[in-house]
Formats: sequence, structure tokens, C-alpha cells
Amino acid sequence: MLRKLPLIPAALLLIMTVLAAACGNPSTDNHSHEPNNSPKSAETKTVKDALNRDVTVPVEPERIIAINNFGELAALGVKPIGTVDYYLKNHDPAVTQGIESIGDQEPNMEKVTALSPDLIIISDYLKPEVVESLQKIAPTFATKFGLPAFEQLHVVAELLGKTKEEQAFRVQYDERLKETKQKLQAHLKPGETALVVQFYNKAIYTFPINAFPTIYEALGYTEPDKAKALTAPASLSEEVLPEYAADTIFVLVADQAAEERFKEVASGPVWKNLSAVKNNKLYVLENVRWSELSAYNMNWQLTDIVTKLGSK
Repeated sequence: MLRKLPLIPAALLLIMTVLAAACGNPSTDNHSHEPNNSPKSAETKTVKDALNRDVTVPVEPERIIAINNFGELAALGVKPIGTVDYYLKNHDPAVTQGIESIGDQEPNMEKVTALSPDLIIISDYLKPEVVESLQKIAPTFATKFGLPAFEQLHVVAELLGKTKEEQAFRVQYDERLKETKQKLQAHLKPGETALVVQFYNKAIYTFPINAFPTIYEALGYTEPDKAKALTAPASLSEEVLPEYAADTIFVLVADQAAEERFKEVASGPVWKNLSAVKNNKLYVLENVRWSELSAYNMNWQLTDIVTKLGSK
């Protein structure tokens, strides 16, 4: 059912959660890792990464390749010189303009080398052999996969010396969140329940609340009782959907097979009799930007949720 682990942030929360539990930290040695042929800025520092390695990185990197954590860089106003196609395809052109592709599912080492990076940022789920190859090109820092969005932002901000930019982003985000709640007062009633379901291939999934902080933590929706105990993604049959009934339902559709399955379920009596459907409180969200958890995407989601809820 699950596709092979990509070497990019998973677009589906199902995959994200499974990987976070299954991958762990590949075994590596703990001595300082320095590349053989990477350009170095004048000043460096040694930091511990999520693979428990001491990595010597530039204090002020100027040529960053982001194999992961593109959203964190965007939130901090940092434009990498290269990234994977996943980010280039799924983020705003204004943010990705001028950034070189360094591969699709796997980083192309020749392309990475040609860009002469002084820092490469990855996630700790990459294969050890890939990490080793990248480290030979430039200092390669691994972040921990699955951290809450603002914790991840802080890790990257400290790595890059961008804590002032991090604070500015948090202030701006908090203000936007306040404005969003004011705009949605008519929709955000105390005790309002919401269920997020994702159609992936032919299956239906729902998730723990920490998978969608904008819905549950920021906007204050609560999960239906049946879903509150979830600590991992749960596969749902069409027949049990009424047990997860909520005042509002948010739907994500991952692919073409999922689109067909969603149409099939939505045309059936079980779905049509859900209270959220009958009350016209069903909202289809963009799959990738709502599935990929980052502070940058959470900021984008505030605009999107106003557009979605305000349309009804």
C-alpha cells in the first residue's frame, strides 16, 4: 500500500508518520565530519545534528542546498541555490524562482557538486550511503524528521544564525492567526468538532491532532470522541465513518486513484448522511500544502482556510 520512501519530505501525512516511527537514526560514527572538497566560508562552527554527528558548518553559509527543510528556509527568508523537484513543483513560483533542481526522488550528486554548496540540509531518514556521498561534497546537516513545525524552524534558524528572522516570523504568524480567527468567528464556534480525512489510493485515513496543527491547535477545532485516542494514522472503512462524525469535515485527496475513490464514497448513502455533509460543512483542501508540515506552510494555510470557509 505504501510507496517506497522518497528522499524528500513526504507529501502524505500517512507516509510521514510511518517513516518517523520506522526509520530511526542510521548508525554512523560520532567523530567530526568534514568534506574533502567543499568550499568553506572563513568562519565555521561545529554542531551536533539529528544523526548524532559533529558537523563543521559555515557560520554564515551562502550557498545552501535544501534536500529537506525548504519550508523552514522560506519562513526565514533564505533562498537555497538548489533543491529537489518536490519543492519546486509544490511551492509558489515567487519563492522557487531561480533555484536549481538537484533531482527528483534522489539528489543527483553531479548536480549537487556542480553548484558548489557550502552547506547541505537533509532529514535524518536519508540512507546512510546518500548522507556519506553528500558529506563528501559539502558539510551536510541532518534535521530530525517529524518535529513540530516551530521546533523544526528553531533548529534551522539556530543552524543558520537566523534567530532574529525566526522571531520576526513568529510575530507575523501570531498576528495573522489572530486576524484569521476574527475573520472566521462565524465558523469557529466553541466546541466545534472537525475531522480530517485523507483519501490515498483506494483507502481512507484519519490522523492524530498533531498532524494538523492549523486545524486543531491554531483554530481550536476539537476531534470527535472516536478520534481523540489516535496516536497514529487510522485506516477507516466507509461503514465506520459515522462513528467519527464531526460538525465539519476536511478532505484531502492524494492522487488519481484517491480521486476516484472519493467520488465513489461521496456518492454513497453513508457519506451523504454524515451531518457535516448534510449541513454543507465539507471542505476539500489542497493535499500537498496541507500534508507537508512546516511553519511556512502553516502560514499559507491561514490564508487558505479563510478562502475555504469564507466561501460558504
